[in-house]
Amino acid sequence: MKVEAETTAPDVSTAPYTGWVTHIMSNNTDTFADNGIDAFRIMLYIRKQLSDNEQNLNATLPNPFDNTNTIAEIEANPDKQQALSTIIQFLHHYGRHFFLQ
Repeated sequence: MKVEAETTAPDVSTAPYTGWVTHIMSNNTDTFADNGIDAFRIMLYIRKQLSDNEQNLNATLPNPFDNTNTIAEIEANPDKQQALSTIIQFLHHYGRHFFLQ
């Protein structure tokens, strides 16, 4: 007598879609990777912020590296060093595809 194993399909209606599109930029772009926002949402937000600031003639965004001419000057200033570290971390997780080929 042959016994067939009972199988159940996973409920995909409630699972977030993390399909092939999220793997184009990097595997870190999956929704909730490292409990962080995915690259598509954050890039969309950044694009909107840049557009809004471009349209608003009274808006100014401070340059975190003003009055700085060298990397040594950035490294000597804790605030500027923190800004650079944040940029590098962001690019590592969300923008590697801009630089690595």
